[in-house]
Amino acid sequence: MAADLPLVVSLNCLEDPSLERVALAGAAAVEHVGLSGLSGGRIESAAVVLLHSLVLLPPAAQRRLRPWLLILCLGSADHAVNSALASDLGLRLVHVDANRVEEVADTIMALFLGLLRRIHLLSRLPHRRPPPPGGSDPSRGGCAGAEASC
Repeated sequence: MAADLPLVVSLNCLEDPSLERVALAGAAAVEHVGLSGLSGGRIESAAVVLLHSLVLLPPAAQRRLRPWLLILCLGSADHAVNSALASDLGLRLVHVDANRVEEVADTIMALFLGLLRRIHLLSRLPHRRPPPPGGSDPSRGGCAGAEASC
């Protein structure tokens, strides 16, 4: 089942992500990737990457981050520098302040967990065909775009 779940990667931080695994059980798989494990492809297959500072990552690790990833920067003091680098790399970066880490982490985790659950549930739904040209689909009955009134 873990293969079907979105992957959250802790990049060179949270060496023991057991607490995160428990909190996200059933919604996401959580793994730690150290700098020595960059070539394993786990970063590229992740939905979310947790890190301490984008600036402190070696360029090889920075190049593996992709624009579609949600990157959470945990407790970095260099917000402006990290944000500028993220912008230069075309990445989306969310800062979690060290002095408000618990409040922000709880909020982000709750929002993220809700999003992951919805994505996971939606991915299991069968894909619907678009209606044929002309607007009506005989297999659905009624008329397209006005289901409540037809």
